[in-house]
Amino acid sequence: MLQVMHYMHINSVSHRDLKPENIMLDKNFNIRFADFGFAANIQGKDGSGFLRTILGTTAYMAPELITKNIYQGHSVDLFALGIILFILYSGHPPFNSANPQDPHYRLVAEGKADIFWQQHQKHKKAGFYTEEFKDLITNMLQFNPNSRLSLADIVGHAWMQGTIASATQVRQEFQQRQNTIKQNNEAEAAEKAKDRKPIPPRKTHRGDEEVELAPPTLFNREAVVANDTCVYSTYNSQELFYYFYD
Repeated sequence: MLQVMHYMHINSVSHRDLKPENIMLDKNFNIRFADFGFAANIQGKDGSGFLRTILGTTAYMAPELITKNIYQGHSVDLFALGIILFILYSGHPPFNSANPQDPHYRLVAEGKADIFWQQHQKHKKAGFYTEEFKDLITNMLQFNPNSRLSLADIVGHAWMQGTIASATQVRQEFQQRQNTIKQNNEAEAAEKAKDRKPIPPRKTHRGDEEVELAPPTLFNREAVVANDTCVYSTYNSQELFYYFYD
């Protein structure tokens, strides 16, 4: 995700609506950011490097967006990434929103990160959050944008220097998961097909002759899933335009 974000930012694009729903995998399980409907030139319309339009998904918005101040596109993207990383690690969000009045985020904003982590640790096994991870997230989610880690700081952080799976290992793991899901869906579709009642033949008259019509074609969700088929909406993806707001 950091590599994708780096590529996006060096090309002067701020996403402004990063969230798990907008992070996808291609057929080779490479990360892809999607939905650039809220994207903007990172320099802003006036070239100052600040943006003014307040938009995004509340749960992933940086505090300067919540409080309706001007902001820097790269900073709010990295803030959203900090929330996403916390969710991937914990299985739940760190707070409802980065509002200074939010009971959880308030602790981070007021420099009481130790209490913030104590609250999240309550229902986790001992040592679930390492000191390196806590330091990384705390500094990615600071209230003051100037106090947050830059992308380079994140890459060089101690938590990022630990042992990680190789690209090959990641692809193998996701391929295994995909195969398991496909097999389960096929088994479920086959089971439902057994219980599906046959469609009675339809008949009509052509002159004095009674003829049997071909059975109607049904949209069978199970068959679609089992055959690994995608259903698309009617728009032409080649004709989409991205609108950039300031």
